[in-house]
Order: sequence, then C-alpha cells, then structure tokens
Amino acid sequence: GAISITPDAVITATRSIDAGTGGNVTTSKIDGTVGQNFGLTINGNAVAVGAIGTVNANGIGSVSITGATSITANGNITTGNTATPTTAISLTAPTVTITSFTVDSGTAQNGRKISVITDTFLSASATVNAGTTGIFQIAPSTATNTIDVFQGTQNDKANSVYDLGMA
Repeated sequence: GAISITPDAVITATRSIDAGTGGNVTTSKIDGTVGQNFGLTINGNAVAVGAIGTVNANGIGSVSITGATSITANGNITTGNTATPTTAISLTAPTVTITSFTVDSGTAQNGRKISVITDTFLSASATVNAGTTGIFQIAPSTATNTIDVFQGTQNDKANSVYDLGMA
C-alpha cells in the first residue's frame, strides 16, 4: 500500500521506508538527530520526497531511494560529513526528476559518491556537490541505453554536449 509521511519528520535511528514495488511513497521534509549520521532507505513504486537532511547538522549520513517507476525529489538532499558508507546518496529508478535544488554529500568529507541510476534524468536546475575527490555517477538502468547531456532542453539534439553510449 501507499505510505505518506507528513508533516515533517526527524528520525532518531537508521530507518527504512518500504512500500514495495506496488506502493507509492510521499514524504515531507525528513531530518535526523544532530550529529548522528543516520541512514535513510526509501523503496516504492513512485517515490516523491521533500527535503532530506537540511536542518540538523550531520543528522542524515546516507540516503538510498529506489522507485520501481520514478523518483521525484522536491527539495535539497544533504548528507553529513562521515566517511561511511562510501555512497552518500543513491537514486535508482527508470525516471528521476530533480526540481531546482542542491544534492550535497558532505563537502568536508571528500571521496563519497552520489549515484543516479536511471534511463531518464530530468532537472530544470540542480547543483551536485560530491566534494573535491568525490564521485558523481550517472548511469542508465537499462544496459543498452545511452545518456545524452544537453546544454539546452532535453529535445534539443543540436545542443547535445556529450553522448555517453553504454551499449
């Protein structure tokens, strides 16, 4: 079934929110207790999240979101300055939509990874900060697909900056 988390929530331990592949998940803002670097895992069919980890310093240490059909991130996602796990933020779905916001894996702790595994990555404007030695990874969820990076709109092939063939 569907899971909806409103109003804003503060987690006090590592948490998993799992609606299975048939249930949708919708959340307002989620944060963790100051300095605890808790993990947050969300699984569902269509997943829509508000801001994560933006209020309490080092409250959220890692975020893993998997959507069977889609992920929509409607707010900033920030993880704390911790060394583990090495993947700070992981978003996996056939379609990932990021509204205008910042994804930050904790700039003081370099070397952590932000991973987006998707066939369709939509963003009007996003800032991704994996630190000076971190990794921002984007890969298709279907092995035969390619990833095009555009300077203009997604349908403006004339302004294609890169074509990352994965086949």
